Amino acid sequence: MVKNILKLVTRICFFVFIAAGSFLFAELKPSEIMDAVLKQGSSEDQVMKVKMTLVSEGNKTHERTATLYSKRKKGEDDMRLIYFHTPLDMADNGVLTIENSNRDNDQWAYIPAYHTVRRIASSNLTDNYMGTDYSYEDAADPITSKYLYKIVSNETIRDTVWTVISAVPVNKKLKSETAYSEITYWVDPVKYVVSRTIYRDKDGKMFKELVNSDLKSYETKEGVKYRWERTEMKNIKTKHKTITEVTSIKIDSGISENIFTERYLKTGK
Repeated sequence: MVKNILKLVTRICFFVFIAAGSFLFAELKPSEIMDAVLKQGSSEDQVMKVKMTLVSEGNKTHERTATLYSKRKKGEDDMRLIYFHTPLDMADNGVLTIENSNRDNDQWAYIPAYHTVRRIASSNLTDNYMGTDYSYEDAADPITSKYLYKIVSNETIRDTVWTVISAVPVNKKLKSETAYSEITYWVDPVKYVVSRTIYRDKDGKMFKELVNSDLKSYETKEGVKYRWERTEMKNIKTKHKTITEVTSIKIDSGISENIFTERYLKTGK
């Protein structure tokens, strides 16, 4: 009897917690919710080692390892570098992204076979990089002021009420350069993380789907931060997908800004 009462009390407390979080969440505008998601996903600096598995339609797989570096500039903009290690033909390939809130982002790619760092033009933002299902525009956080956000619905999945938010580009330049006519996010109202993202092409058809799983929490200088340990980006049209699994992560370890330079991109030092 006592055991059953304790179970009941536990469930009531859980749903009260969720309801309270959802109430506070509802007070925010959709753009403010997405700003909170971006802030939660950012940190002073971060080093993440990953294993990538590229899976083709016939279930043929190719594995890669890489290190993802990120560091916050002044303000809320991030600097990001993805540096590949294996296989041998991918070693030292990399993509550097410097986010800029007040102008276009700066991006460069280095492919050792060409012995040069190539700047990514805005006309190439929709290209996939290094054979993955991620495009160059996916490598940077969206600038919320360039989108119109709308709450579409609320969905309960495994005791979490996910708020579904659509984002439509309204900035004229972005509309001409992006591959997406609409992006839809499934947002946790308490932790400010996104478990699923759907990207639609210029014709409004499903283009890509990103699914995140294995959420972990980390104590940082800014409090608790949440990070997904596994992500799967799938191209609906080609049936190709990229599975990324985190093998190690360090937050606020004090990495140097020198990592986020063309020189480091080319030489690794």
